[in-house]
Amino acid sequence: MRINYIAKKYSLFELACLQLGKKIFLDKSFQSRARWGNKQKQKFLKSCIEGFNLSAVTIAHIKAIYGDIAVNEGEDSEDALWLKSLMDQGYEYITVDGNNRDETLAQFFTDTIIPEYSIPLAEGKYDLGDRMLNVTSDKKYFCQFNKTDQQVLKNLPIWIHFITQGGRKALRKAFRVVNDGMNLNDQELRNALSSKFADLVRDLVDEEMEAFEKIFTTLKINRRFPDEFIVDVAVLNAQGIVMINPETRDAAYGDNTKEKTSFNKTKKIIKQIAEIVNKHGKSGLNVEKKMKSNLYDLVLLLRYLNDNNVRIDDLDKFYNFFVETQSKRIRSTETVWNNKKGTDPRAYAGIMKNLQPNFLSKREEIIMGSLGEIEEGVLTYLDKKRNYDARIRFILWERQGKKCAISGKDISPVEVCNGDITHIDHHVPHTLGGPTTLENARLVFKSENQSKGAKLDSEIELVDDVDDDLVA
Repeated sequence: MRINYIAKKYSLFELACLQLGKKIFLDKSFQSRARWGNKQKQKFLKSCIEGFNLSAVTIAHIKAIYGDIAVNEGEDSEDALWLKSLMDQGYEYITVDGNNRDETLAQFFTDTIIPEYSIPLAEGKYDLGDRMLNVTSDKKYFCQFNKTDQQVLKNLPIWIHFITQGGRKALRKAFRVVNDGMNLNDQELRNALSSKFADLVRDLVDEEMEAFEKIFTTLKINRRFPDEFIVDVAVLNAQGIVMINPETRDAAYGDNTKEKTSFNKTKKIIKQIAEIVNKHGKSGLNVEKKMKSNLYDLVLLLRYLNDNNVRIDDLDKFYNFFVETQSKRIRSTETVWNNKKGTDPRAYAGIMKNLQPNFLSKREEIIMGSLGEIEEGVLTYLDKKRNYDARIRFILWERQGKKCAISGKDISPVEVCNGDITHIDHHVPHTLGGPTTLENARLVFKSENQSKGAKLDSEIELVDDVDDDLVA
């Protein structure tokens, strides 16, 4: 993978015009939206005026890169199609490094003072080489300077590195090289993996920023903590309970990964959490001061309910239930996990410390097992035939000692609401006069139920045939 680039000297004004003319595409794989404050912008402008702005802006030349990719990888390759879509939108360049600088120049070179947009120079004297530029309180915006000074400012140079060869992987490599030594975290580097999945993650962060601003500090948002959280949720949805680490997060990025194709499930969970946080704030999620772990436990619960067609009818009561039971779990000293040697007994709080699979699986099992305690009317099981209170399955499960009523085999908490694994069955078959009541119902494995049904009446499908009497 080779990167070719051409170094050219542009004027500040030329770069500003490219930005103002929307010729530069902001690829959020490499750049966040401009987030410099006025002081940082004024410091950059001063460095340009006084000749010590030595760092080049790095942008990719779309047409040149497209030509290279089309020849070497084909016009129908993913990278070629991506570049072609940008050209169709009128873009000529892609920002790889320098978005804050591009935007600062666009805000400086305005013909009039645009409130909350135009950037003034900080007051003081600026060395133009042959003379000084005196910036005062009533003469600090570009449009307020005389024509001669304006022309000098427009013609000040800035170096641009135009990348002319290489696809998205090459651009990512360029981004990493340019930012070497910047102490970027894993997710900031991961965001340079330009792909359809990356776009979905960043768009969802933008959509739910109101909630994320309540959960994370500004610094953590800028360091892309919300992005990483969404990636983790996507991994859980796509892969199930697996080790969540930098490798699995990296592997989620692509145009057709499982995380991308199942992203609607991830989006639903994030929006459910955002609705809770926007309404109630983050204090409940910070129960026992374990914000991060509580967030992941809430994800496990929502994932379970969504995957098993359980609808939340009362979000407030559901959230209160989660916070109350989570607090009890964390404060409990009961051993819930131990290693094979029996030398590492841990209470629930002890298995919340990381995202390794055995801990996540145990946390999921314990959380789902608590659903039998939820108040009536909060959750509805959406059956193919009819809907009913989801607590029924847990009532039967508890009553049967958490075992299949036919085989006597253990039913795990995560199997209780899984209609592909367990069914609600008539103890006395409906065809033999058995009533559809809670007393005559039992939770059984699907395989056992189908074998029983075949023996008694092959034409009767004894699957979740539950009437309102069951909740009486």
